[in-house]
Amino acid sequence: MARMRGWRTGMAVAALVLVGPSLVGAATPAGATVVGVRAPRCAGADQLGADRSPGWACDAGVLQALPAPEVAGSSPNVGVTTGGTPVTIRGSGFVGAVSVRFGPTAATTFAVVDDTTIAAVAPARPAGLVNLRVEGPGGASATGPPSWFRYGEPPTAAPTVSSVTPDIGTVDGGTEVVISGSGFLTASNVRFGPSTEATFTVRNDSTITAVAPAHAAALVSVRVTNPAGTSTSHRGSWFSFREVTGPPPTVSSLSSHIGPAAGGAAVTISGTGLGDVTQVRFGPSPAATFAVVDATTIVAVTPARPVGLVNVSVTSPNGTSPNQLTSHYWFR
Repeated sequence: MARMRGWRTGMAVAALVLVGPSLVGAATPAGATVVGVRAPRCAGADQLGADRSPGWACDAGVLQALPAPEVAGSSPNVGVTTGGTPVTIRGSGFVGAVSVRFGPTAATTFAVVDDTTIAAVAPARPAGLVNLRVEGPGGASATGPPSWFRYGEPPTAAPTVSSVTPDIGTVDGGTEVVISGSGFLTASNVRFGPSTEATFTVRNDSTITAVAPAHAAALVSVRVTNPAGTSTSHRGSWFSFREVTGPPPTVSSLSSHIGPAAGGAAVTISGTGLGDVTQVRFGPSPAATFAVVDATTIVAVTPARPVGLVNVSVTSPNGTSPNQLTSHYWFR
């Protein structure tokens, strides 16, 4: 194999990236000088010696670095300290994965379904937040919010659902819903109706955010399941799927575009299709309160939010208003 040259730093050669059939380049570290220009040729795995060169592959006769896997999320993203929670991991670069870890602990079992999906069983771990990491020939996936997995003590009671906001959505699905209640920390399933599963994220023991699935027009109950059981149906858990009857609402202007991070500021929202709005959000946060005045006007009270710019959105059975300059609001 041809000798590979890299940066003249007095240390080991840094990672190289193929940028052409005969050139190798990379972002240059501070104080380094790029001196290598020719990529080594390879005839295949036998010459490359895959067992001696992890993270590299022979592609069209040229040695190339393999990317590390990426974890985009997991469902569920919570489990019990005793282990045994089935977890579906979503992402990319999973073919060839050699390990899956919950924090420092290896998964009890895992199977690569395809390049974007892994089915794993969570091991026993102490209560707390860990990073879910997948390791492949190109290295281990990064840590961060998409990979977070929370362990909680096994629940002693089934969850309860006290409210669903908004409680109306389209038959096409896609409505973002905030579910409030209790016993959510180890929730493993959210259903709209008896059998239609939804994607969801556990925010804390009393809050879940979910995306309503597609469903025929009907009034259904939103139910949450944890290892101790499933929540019951009652008026607070009801969600109505409705046919789309017109265009989604729009926000054409705000009476004010700046307000305190502590919240509590009244904002008049003007637009179209506001008469049947069921939800007002400042970024991801629901308005503290809001009142529909008529089809073109809503008065909302801002929630507490971190300092920064957000989009003010309104949701009705026909959809959600788009993100645009006229609907931006700055918390300071």
